[in-house]
Amino acid sequence: MIIKEMAGPANSIQLTPSQKEAVSYLKGPLLIIAGPGSGKTEVISSRAAHLISSGAAQPKNILVTTFTEKAALELKDRIQRKLPHTNVELMQVSTIHSFCYTLLRQFQSASPFPRGFWVLDEAAQLLFIYSRRKELGLSQVMKGRESDFYSSVLQTFNHATEELVDPDQYIAACQDSLKKASDEDQADWEEKLQVARAYKKYLRLLLDSNATDFSNLQRHTLDMLNHHPEILRQIQDRYTEVLIDEYQDTNMVQELILGKIAEPHMHYTVVGDDDQSIYRFRGATVKNILGFCKKYQKKCPALKTVKLEDNFRSLEPIINHSGRLIRFNQKRAPKNLCCHRRDYKNDILYIHQRTAAQEAQAVVSVLNKLLHDGTIKRYGDIALLLRSVRSYAQPYLEALTQKKIPHIVTRDGYFFKRDDISEIYHLFLFLATSKAWGDKFVRCSIFSFKKETEAALKKYKKDLTALDSPEKLKNIGVTDPQDREKLAQLIH
Repeated sequence: MIIKEMAGPANSIQLTPSQKEAVSYLKGPLLIIAGPGSGKTEVISSRAAHLISSGAAQPKNILVTTFTEKAALELKDRIQRKLPHTNVELMQVSTIHSFCYTLLRQFQSASPFPRGFWVLDEAAQLLFIYSRRKELGLSQVMKGRESDFYSSVLQTFNHATEELVDPDQYIAACQDSLKKASDEDQADWEEKLQVARAYKKYLRLLLDSNATDFSNLQRHTLDMLNHHPEILRQIQDRYTEVLIDEYQDTNMVQELILGKIAEPHMHYTVVGDDDQSIYRFRGATVKNILGFCKKYQKKCPALKTVKLEDNFRSLEPIINHSGRLIRFNQKRAPKNLCCHRRDYKNDILYIHQRTAAQEAQAVVSVLNKLLHDGTIKRYGDIALLLRSVRSYAQPYLEALTQKKIPHIVTRDGYFFKRDDISEIYHLFLFLATSKAWGDKFVRCSIFSFKKETEAALKKYKKDLTALDSPEKLKNIGVTDPQDREKLAQLIH
């Protein structure tokens, strides 16, 4: 393959020397520190294409993982465009979760689910925990809002799985901390102990249900590789080139799986930027990328590090200001971004106020000024980017509405978190299963139940599906005939 150019934001430019080096290095493990806007995706796709065109690997021998299905599809599409006469479908280009799913299906007899399994997405996982809260011993622990408490439990379970925490050791650690806790911390540690015990029960309930969540999907894969060396060798022989995108966002179990597969050949390429780690709250650890050289240098002295420091995306003021801010992070690989775009007229405007509402008002005032002095032609020329639309948008929406500024809110994935959509989702789950669901899944606003009916449903703590007649519904306090009819139809 001739390494010539990559697509930049404005036009096509030649690959930089560091990009060429990242694409063509073939002697051993390779760490690519890719600064923001440095052409990371193009480098990964070019490297995969170069491995094939140079004869270093066959398509079927290449494993490329990234963090989203969209990113995986984009990578595959770019590789295909570079190699139009190669069947890229022979490559494994996918998310890590999808790759683990494929392995467990391929070697199903060696997995904990020889008869098959189903995977819980985050919403189904939350419902699984909530519907079994009594079995898990969590129904008496809950404090505050149910959704917040059970979401916290879900995150705790996932983090424990991804950090390979042994359930019994988890319980023992909480018991030890409870014994040593002060009087004011006793209640907190009692709750943590209950959650630890619930985690052990949760793992058993998943297995009994032939189900797995995304975190356990990875853990089961690692266990299979550890306990079945013949399967591990077969996978290692298949994937002689391993490329990992967004390596800064991998967690412990993911690194163990991928590192184990790459170990015999040490053709292990990881790409990422420690400054862009955004999934630490989900268990991702920046230690993987910062410790890569130390870990693999011993196994293969030919390990190389390449830094992509040429930014083709942002304007110079953004590069300079962000660099001055982020250099104070203690755990990071040093890098000096170089801006390739000089077509700017304005510097960064920094707005700081004491409250979120005051900040929003100040930003809206700036928008008005930009429109009135002709800097922008219409409000549609402006985009407001927030860390979280759900958590931080409200003051801005109020300020924009107050000043009568037209605006559109786009929320990635938020549609399914709307109360009305969530109710419909819960209802479908109730109708599609024979599980012992609680009142939450039928107490939907779309049925317009009477307040007395909702109170009766909420008070009833047993299996709703056992109430298979209007008389039984009446006995628990559902006195309205129309409500009894609706519920009877749902339950049947």
